[in-house]
Amino acid sequence: MKVGVYLTDINPNDGGSYTFQADIFEALKIISPLTSHQFVLIGDFAEDIKGELKSSTTEFISYRLDFWGKLVKRSLNWSPLFYKIWRRTSKLEGLIKIHNIDILWFVSPDFIPANVPYIVSIWDLQHRLQPWFPEVSHDGLWDLRERSHAKMLRSASIIITGTEVGKKEVEYFYQVPPDNIKVVPFASPTFALNIDRDVDKSKEKRNPPFTIPNCFNIENFLFYPAQFWAHKNHIGLLLAVQILRDRHNLNLPIVFVGADKGNQKYIEQVVTDLQLEQVYFLGFVEQEQLVWLYLHAFALVFPTFFGPDNLPPLEAFALGCPVIASRVAGAVEQLGNAALLFDPTRPEELAIAIESLWSNLELRQGFIDRGLLRAHEWTAINYVQNICQILDEFALIRRCWINSQ
Repeated sequence: MKVGVYLTDINPNDGGSYTFQADIFEALKIISPLTSHQFVLIGDFAEDIKGELKSSTTEFISYRLDFWGKLVKRSLNWSPLFYKIWRRTSKLEGLIKIHNIDILWFVSPDFIPANVPYIVSIWDLQHRLQPWFPEVSHDGLWDLRERSHAKMLRSASIIITGTEVGKKEVEYFYQVPPDNIKVVPFASPTFALNIDRDVDKSKEKRNPPFTIPNCFNIENFLFYPAQFWAHKNHIGLLLAVQILRDRHNLNLPIVFVGADKGNQKYIEQVVTDLQLEQVYFLGFVEQEQLVWLYLHAFALVFPTFFGPDNLPPLEAFALGCPVIASRVAGAVEQLGNAALLFDPTRPEELAIAIESLWSNLELRQGFIDRGLLRAHEWTAINYVQNICQILDEFALIRRCWINSQ
């Protein structure tokens, strides 16, 4: 089959979305020549990526959603007649016909309706499970997300989730037949797997890739890479550190990295109210800086309320950083026994988890060792190979008609 792979803008500022899509992009370049399928990458690619693609066997199409396309994509409640008219003038629809694409794969849930079978990778349904968070509900976001997901999931040929928990959520909320949902676990990020931890830690300790505050203990800080959304629960970590200070006389710095999505000022005010002196907001950091922080952190603390799949714990596993993570639905399935889990509503439970690693270095090392093993069990190459097997199965159905019908 000729498979169109739709990638949203590959931009490092997008955090986990960028990491996930960039890994798929790189793995496809390796895997595609070894399969019976022909892949066509569709997206708004930077010039350096275009140059890289021109030297590979993978075909690509530069595509940016125009204003009209964005307007229709946001609507998703059109009449059948309006949809039919729009589809005839759709740039994506035209590209599908010109390049004779048999099936589309939306690598992210950034869905655009098209008159062709499609696969979609779904990351979460938290607007259904936790609609009280403003980032999935305010200013019409809940309605927009629900309309998009309902149409996208109910008409998908195949839905890809990272966990069995995610599969059950799709079945429950959107009445999708279970055979149409395939579980393909998130891959450990390639950039983290490719780091020589011993060499890089030694080098970067002498020459950190950014300015370190004078009072910053580079061996004993808690690290949380997350954009400043409410659901990321930065508050829970601040309250846990307050407990450690007041009850255990343990003062551990916190390093936050990530873009402000509207909640950072509130977090900064809570830091002031709690009189926490060693909380550092580094903003967006480049990948080299991110690696340095993982390598030198005492632990990754990941108190998010959202699941079932998250990438930072997998990054930490690969870089030998112990993980303390929320016991959200899907966490046990994704992280296994390689992470120390806690209830994200209970800061005191998080404080106990941090203190247990601090007072028992053998326990901490055990989590590091298990994390490294888990990180190498599943890579982006494995992920794409599984997608190719799913495509092989669907090809037996897709051969029954041609694109002109």
